Amino acid sequence: MYQGFDAVIRTIDGNLTEAEKKIREAATAEEQVSYLSKIDTWKAMKICLEATIRYARRFSRLAKTIAENFETDPKRKEELLRISETCYKAPAQPPEHLWEAIQFDHFVQVAYRLEWYNAAWSWHQDYWHWPFYNKDVLEEKNLTRDEVIEYCAEWMIMAYSFGKAYIRFGREVMQGSPGPYVWTLGGVDENGNDACNDLTDCYLEAALLARVGDPTFGFRYSNKTRTETLRRVFECIRHGLGYPSIR
Repeated sequence: MYQGFDAVIRTIDGNLTEAEKKIREAATAEEQVSYLSKIDTWKAMKICLEATIRYARRFSRLAKTIAENFETDPKRKEELLRISETCYKAPAQPPEHLWEAIQFDHFVQVAYRLEWYNAAWSWHQDYWHWPFYNKDVLEEKNLTRDEVIEYCAEWMIMAYSFGKAYIRFGREVMQGSPGPYVWTLGGVDENGNDACNDLTDCYLEAALLARVGDPTFGFRYSNKTRTETLRRVFECIRHGLGYPSIR
């Protein structure tokens, strides 16, 4: 599901090597030109990917420096060292844990929104992150459910911080929204079964804690949707969040 940037860079390097070989072997100028634009695109991609890895690892170094030289609280020191390890790994390598998957997605979105102006944010969090939740919470007990809710809430707050300055017209139209960002929850899986799970519920509970204007949720309803998840959907609406929208 996830592929680390290092693997993508290796693929690009392979494409560049193959393209340069094709150019040398090309019989006509037209054949050479067809590869030149691809080479420029691949090189640009590689520059962006390598820059994002370096950007992430700056946070890794900073967290490690604070932990080893300034922090005196043992618990916070342990947290900083985990942050350092996570930021060194993501997004260069595929995530293995839920906190790594969230950090991976965070760096990807930072890079994307630095490279291009804000746009819609299509994402199915409870579906893509479920394997990590299942592993860390249900199988290996690396995280508690309360810790996951905290991660989800912090992720929503960070997502709300992504944005750029709007001209006056944009500010009046968007009314403080940095997006709009709409994350999808629920629905059915590829076999037509209910896709709601405990991570769906965690995001809905996190929304009540974070209470951000963006991202909002688009909840996919089906006649198979479990009752406990639907109750949490209505609870968010009852509290005046304005979401999820039910589709």
